[in-house]
Amino acid sequence: GATTAYRAADGNTNGDWHAEGSVFHSGDTKNPWWFGDLGASRHVNEIVVHNRTDCCSARADGLYVFVSDNPFTSKNFQDTLAQPGVMSYQLQGTAAQYTVPVNRSGRYVRVQESGTDYMNIAEVVVR
Repeated sequence: GATTAYRAADGNTNGDWHAEGSVFHSGDTKNPWWFGDLGASRHVNEIVVHNRTDCCSARADGLYVFVSDNPFTSKNFQDTLAQPGVMSYQLQGTAAQYTVPVNRSGRYVRVQESGTDYMNIAEVVVR
């Protein structure tokens, strides 16, 4: 079942759902997402998305990572993809972790499923 979003920002990168209890799991919904606010715009070198590793790791293939200095104006995936000033990056393949090259300022971070699959994230690390 669904878990609370803080699990993707609790400092624990272990992707084993059963071992650590630290994996965010979305509900059964269209375009599920996880959101973080850094509190102020700052330079972001990269974002590392740690995947679930005990099963279901292919669910991360195709997830989008969005970064913006300004608040996202919509929770809708297509609207966010088209919002001016929003950087988007699509994760490709199946990996234990993905490194997203950002190299820009940002305050708001969202990881979002473009379809209707569940979303599992062990951790989102902003560097």
